Amino acid sequence: MVNVSIITKCNNNCKYCFQEGDYHERNQMLTYEDIEDILLWSRGDGRIALLGGEPTLHPDFSRIVELCASERPTVIFSNLLGPTKVYEEVLTKCPQVGWLVNTTTRDELVDLFETNIKVFQKHKIHIGAGITLTLNKELDTKFINNLARIGREYSDIVDHFRIAQATPYEEGKIDLSSFAEPIEQFCKLAERYTPWIPVSLDCPTNCCQIPEGDIFHLEQRYRVGRIDMIDHCHPVFDIMADKTVKHCSSQPEDIMPKKYYRDFENHIECERFLENIKQMYFEKYRYLCKEYHGGCNSTLCHGACFAITEYIRKYMLKKEAEKEEKKLVKKSSVKKTTSKTKKTTAKTTKKPTKAASKSTKTAAKKTTIKATTKKKATTKKTTKK
Repeated sequence: MVNVSIITKCNNNCKYCFQEGDYHERNQMLTYEDIEDILLWSRGDGRIALLGGEPTLHPDFSRIVELCASERPTVIFSNLLGPTKVYEEVLTKCPQVGWLVNTTTRDELVDLFETNIKVFQKHKIHIGAGITLTLNKELDTKFINNLARIGREYSDIVDHFRIAQATPYEEGKIDLSSFAEPIEQFCKLAERYTPWIPVSLDCPTNCCQIPEGDIFHLEQRYRVGRIDMIDHCHPVFDIMADKTVKHCSSQPEDIMPKKYYRDFENHIECERFLENIKQMYFEKYRYLCKEYHGGCNSTLCHGACFAITEYIRKYMLKKEAEKEEKKLVKKSSVKKTTSKTKKTTAKTTKKPTKAASKSTKTAAKKTTIKATTKKKATTKKTTKK
């Protein structure tokens, strides 16, 4: 599957957004002719996904969707905050297109979201409604409750809930070393509102993030529809609005060299290149995986997207650095204590205490008196004789 970011512009402000820095202010977009070229270049690939930014903000969005849908199965990632007339037009012309909807909506745009989802309801177009978990233990229940409400009020068109992992560029913003707990919290809350809608993960998840027992527990207790553990969406790569390619659009910039899709003859050659780089990376850092030494065959080589794995790598490196720092502090502390003890011993040996000195003087005085007394006694005896 090829993901194509057709525009950088977005009208939402999600906390977890994986597009770094000024991405949304770059005002870059692919033209209709660019999409034609990408479809030709990736001919034979299974399907195409259109994303952004917010793809519905592209001035030629309707024509682009029509073109893609005529070539192969097409999926659109949207926040449903685009112009209502655009949704009307696309749903009328291309009802076969799939939609994945992010429901994390700014307060001032809630009415627009409601208006647009009613358009889908009118056309009887089904959607997958999703949310991205942004914290490990303290979930944003406002958005979870909102997603559950959408599932309840629009149950005729919402097929399933999708949970995604945020890409944590900011250190400490989110802990992804374990993903089981936030999923369980989500399922617990969602089940209270809409127990009939199954829950699935948006991306495959690293094996060490959700242990096997937890998967079974989630599936049995909360009707989790599917948990993809081993490269379900493999291979995927993204063509960005500036025509560069990435293994995933959330991939940190420093992992792979900058390449443009036309640097490769076709999508197969591009996939091979990206996969080779990915495997080299995994082989280099797999020893950092907490399961590696326990005999796990998957290690970091399977599971969630590149960016999540990169986060875990940095997390493990940080932990290693902290351990080393503690060892150094401990060694330094032991050295200082030993050095202090030696100095104290040396001082004690060189300079006896006042009490000891006084005791020694008293003993010496007594010895002198005894010797004098003995001498006097001996002199008296001699005199008598």
